[in-house]
Amino acid sequence: MLPYFAIASNGNNTSIDSFKINDGNWYDDYFGEIQEPSLSQQRDNKKLHTYRFLWLRTFHSPICLRLIVNLDGTGKLIVKKTDGKGGYGIGKLVENYTVNLSEEQVTIFIKKTKKAWYWMMPSKKETLGLDGARWILEGLKKGRYHVVERWSPEGGKFREAAECLIGLSKLDIEKIY
Repeated sequence: MLPYFAIASNGNNTSIDSFKINDGNWYDDYFGEIQEPSLSQQRDNKKLHTYRFLWLRTFHSPICLRLIVNLDGTGKLIVKKTDGKGGYGIGKLVENYTVNLSEEQVTIFIKKTKKAWYWMMPSKKETLGLDGARWILEGLKKGRYHVVERWSPEGGKFREAAECLIGLSKLDIEKIY
């Protein structure tokens, strides 16, 4: 049986920390395994500007891409990949490296989020599928946290923004879905 994910929301306080799988809190395990911090719990840091794309493909390795935007406009993209299958289990961390990004590369990504109206998008659409992928993009800017989850987006500005991070990651991706 494939996992069912849900985002918990209390008004404007939707958080990936509240994602659940069946009766367990799977994301806590996932982020713990790959040593990723909670972005929603860093809201007090008004200087932090960051995005994290969690890509859970049913039959391929989970990928986590976290962009930290530096004060000078450059960025640091932290790339993590496990040997699990996104629809079945976490696996072990097999890739973990950082890509330094120019101000131009960061600006291109941020413009894509603006074109997608990312900060205004509803966190969740009730679309589920059997085979596909969860596309989850978190953002934290000036103390404002937002998370958007979509099931295998076939096109659109949200997908373009996420694909931008995938491209910047320098990962060899076997299949995008």
